[in-house]
Amino acid sequence: MITKDNYITARYIDNEKKNVEVLYKDGDKNISHILQHDTKHPDWQNLMTITTLDEIHLNTHNYIKVSKKNFKKVVMKIAEEDRLASEVVAELSTPFYNEVFEFIYDYSEEKGKEMLFNFKLFIFEKEFVKNSTNTVVKSEMRKAQSPFEVLNAVMKLK
Repeated sequence: MITKDNYITARYIDNEKKNVEVLYKDGDKNISHILQHDTKHPDWQNLMTITTLDEIHLNTHNYIKVSKKNFKKVVMKIAEEDRLASEVVAELSTPFYNEVFEFIYDYSEEKGKEMLFNFKLFIFEKEFVKNSTNTVVKSEMRKAQSPFEVLNAVMKLK
């Protein structure tokens, strides 16, 4: 049971704000408990005696902010390891994300055929791809008609 004494934090885990992850202590362990945002459910009513809806929203916002910051650090670390740091702006920006999103999800052959070819070359230079003996997946990557298809195939190797 979650109480004021063992409560750590709570945040929404979906965009629709229908599910909340509550973290609480059980001895020396941190326990994650998922509950629905249902004002009639006893678990939700109990949670509202411990925290507020505003605090859950703030926790969610802060979690997303920290997650984005950590994601940026990982991308920069990879870029530095692959000696691409000079090509990546020190602080990743919205335009960068827009370009990545457009390349992957709004890909069109007319404007991106050469970019897709270069992307495939880049992927095939990765050690885990080079060293893979999975010829079926490598063939899928070569035949891919979009960046999304390339990523779907490469994820099978990880």
